[in-house]
Amino acid sequence: MDRFFVLRDAYGSVQAKISEALSRESFIELKALLKDLPYESVIQVDGIVVDRGENRNEAMKTGDIEVWK
Repeated sequence: MDRFFVLRDAYGSVQAKISEALSRESFIELKALLKDLPYESVIQVDGIVVDRGENRNEAMKTGDIEVWK
């Protein structure tokens, strides 16, 4: 199952999707790293910005897109 986390910037929030192709061990490491970050931390995310299509989130200003890794 794919997993998500929310990133926030000056434009609002965007959902980042972590592919299920990521190994369980890598996911556990990433989850621990993200969990330990203080709020308002600056991070770099490498991924592809994609249109959410029918899954658009009307409640979010940036609800048209998400970042896939």
